[in-house]
Amino acid sequence: MKDIKSITTRNHSYFLHIILLSALLFSVSGCKYRLAYNTAPFWSKYLLSDYIPMTNEQEEKFERDVNAFQKWHRKHELPNIYALLEDFQANSNKPLDYNQIVEYNGRVNKRVLATMKGLTPALASLFASLSDQQVTYLLDKINEDIEESREKRAKRTEEEAISHWSSRMEKRAKFWLKDIDIQQQKLFDEIAGYYLEMLPLFEGIADTRLNDLKLMLASRKQPGLEKRIDAYLEDLVMMKIEDQQALKLYNVRRNEVLFRMDRHLSEKQRGNFRENLAVLSKDISQLMKD
Repeated sequence: MKDIKSITTRNHSYFLHIILLSALLFSVSGCKYRLAYNTAPFWSKYLLSDYIPMTNEQEEKFERDVNAFQKWHRKHELPNIYALLEDFQANSNKPLDYNQIVEYNGRVNKRVLATMKGLTPALASLFASLSDQQVTYLLDKINEDIEESREKRAKRTEEEAISHWSSRMEKRAKFWLKDIDIQQQKLFDEIAGYYLEMLPLFEGIADTRLNDLKLMLASRKQPGLEKRIDAYLEDLVMMKIEDQQALKLYNVRRNEVLFRMDRHLSEKQRGNFRENLAVLSKDISQLMKD
């Protein structure tokens, strides 16, 4: 069940993750995020500053565009997210069946994609204004991040890698459940093992998306940029790759573990989970009124 949160953060980091992170703050926001949500037009430019050294004019335009996006998101997308949470909460008083887990993961991805596509006009305006020097800086920074991340992963043994990814999932789960038991820790290790098996594929996806970004930036002055960005974001969120069979197998294995985990939540854990969902729904309801 905790995958309603974790599924939204499964994409690779680097510059693309900065964009995704910006979108996710709008997609899943709670009490402690309300200040960040309401001040997003101001701070969002700082999320990008390490990757794009913007001019004052570009910063001001980007902030105005994000402000417009925020107004759209509050009016049109927050109600959809609220409805999804309310529906999920109504069905979380008992274990979900496997098909429900798959369905909710798909619905979360759709909401994330809708939010990210809402950012397309702001991104298109920014990208179209970039100089060749800014594009080079951006791509060089992304390459640096990729190499740094891969060097860190290469230094880990298989056991260390599984422990690393399992710990990250446990941390997210504890946010929702408060505590986890030894058996549940083993289930996280199992998912981490599946992820490690798929890592070469995921790294290949990151390389493909980076190449796609290079092509998109190379044509940033040409008509139809917004459509190209929309297509790019859909490929990113929906994990559209050539080897769909391998990805489908990974998702099946992961969802099967989540199914087992959900069925073995204690009454206390399920109560903590539902309580957190209720708080989140309440806070999003308030965000719609802010």
